[in-house]
Amino acid sequence: MACGNPRDVRPRELSLLDKVRMQAHVLVPVLRTLRTELGKDKEALDLDVTRCRFAEFFRALGEPELGALLICEADFDVAAAGKGEVSLDRAQTIMPGAPSCTFRHRFAPR
Repeated sequence: MACGNPRDVRPRELSLLDKVRMQAHVLVPVLRTLRTELGKDKEALDLDVTRCRFAEFFRALGEPELGALLICEADFDVAAAGKGEVSLDRAQTIMPGAPSCTFRHRFAPR
């Protein structure tokens, strides 16, 4: 039985959930490292992002609502992947027209 050409094998497409899980595996350790770098007893990390290329891209498409769903909402899934170690509150995002994204990360006590 002959095998097909290996070049004919297409990479498996990832679901949105798989992509968010992959992001979480990268971003949660980054947040933990930031916490360590900023001070071992830091309980919070507040960031105000003033430019977002995702927002620029989805606005250019005329689809900021889609961008908010695919990109912005995934931030909460990434924080949730921290299994209680990291929580996120964000009052506004650039995607729908706010001047900044207000990331408010809170860390569980060690």
